[in-house]
Amino acid sequence: RLSPAGAHSLYFDLPAAVPAFIDQPGLGTGFGAFAFHPDFLENGLFYTTHTEKAGAAPADFAYADSIPVTLQGVLSEWKTATPGAATFQGERRELLRIDFVTGIHGMEEIAFRSTAKPGDPDRNTLYIGIGDGGSAIEGVVELPGKKTSIWGSVIRIDPAGTNSANGRYGIPADNPFAQSQEPGVVREIWVYGFRNPHRFSWDRAGRGDLLIADIGQDQVEEINLAEPGADYGWPRREGPYLIDPIADLPNVYPLPENDANLGIRYPLAFYDHHTGEAIAGGEVYRGARFPALQGYYFMGDIPTGWV
Repeated sequence: RLSPAGAHSLYFDLPAAVPAFIDQPGLGTGFGAFAFHPDFLENGLFYTTHTEKAGAAPADFAYADSIPVTLQGVLSEWKTATPGAATFQGERRELLRIDFVTGIHGMEEIAFRSTAKPGDPDRNTLYIGIGDGGSAIEGVVELPGKKTSIWGSVIRIDPAGTNSANGRYGIPADNPFAQSQEPGVVREIWVYGFRNPHRFSWDRAGRGDLLIADIGQDQVEEINLAEPGADYGWPRREGPYLIDPIADLPNVYPLPENDANLGIRYPLAFYDHHTGEAIAGGEVYRGARFPALQGYYFMGDIPTGWV
């Protein structure tokens, strides 16, 4: 807990609450993110993501046993009967568990739509960024980048629902693939085709656009405008360029002549690795103090440290 004066105190200790918690081998492991329910003061609910070792428990999303599992990403719901207390006391409920090929590009950002008002049907849905787990780097290029795979996507769930495969959360009826009859389609997916969509935010003006920061491979850092059901190209595209994930991942090539017919969405904005190395995420400024900055997207870059 942080006070306006800068004082701080410990509200919740995730490793102490989850004995299976691990923060090795680093990079994408450990405590991923947290999100308080918009009605936390009434219902006492908040959510976290963290990592555990491979095989810690059966995964809700797994893949062929010929592909290695380095760790698991876990989504948890926490409930306290005393939301105003100085420290957390309550219960945990596991919602979702995913296997990952490596210790990078895991399950990190989670958030409720910041622009949703009371009564808005999207107020209670949770958005979750899920990376490709480093699968493309490891040559497992068939795993991410398709609507039949959860890896490399942003999913949208209803924590209070029960119509998921494991019965511990719901799949909103207006998800783009919720009513799909196609075999293997992941009905939780909101958008897909990302390498590591580890941070995202909503523009508080206009349509309330969802903007997703996707960390690139060798060339490009992306800011993407989310369009439900859209494919953003990875691992066949990096930014607005064609790549060969099997034979030549570091280089880029011109887009094919029929690219406009392939349905791939490209970044709203991007920068190359002469400028930065890994986008940290950002926000669109909609404050009143600096009128000249209205509509600008402010972001950070992780290795360089610039904003």
